[in-house]
Amino acid sequence: MKLYLGIIYKDGKIINHRSLLKIVFNPLLRLFGWQIATRFDNEQLGGVVLMKCPRVWRNSWIFDATDCVVERKRIFI
Repeated sequence: MKLYLGIIYKDGKIINHRSLLKIVFNPLLRLFGWQIATRFDNEQLGGVVLMKCPRVWRNSWIFDATDCVVERKRIFI
């Protein structure tokens, strides 16, 4: 099993951004209705934000990156 960290592209478009911070803390935060997210505007990634989300009782950090390109890049707050 691989951890796909960084910016994930599919067909030349950004579909996800994964970081160790988000993988570690989001499962716990989602139990309380919060999540760490990456701001995204006009095909540009921004900083990290804390935002509300629906409560989730089962979480998975496994991500299927089949047919995707992963660019390792850090996003700062």
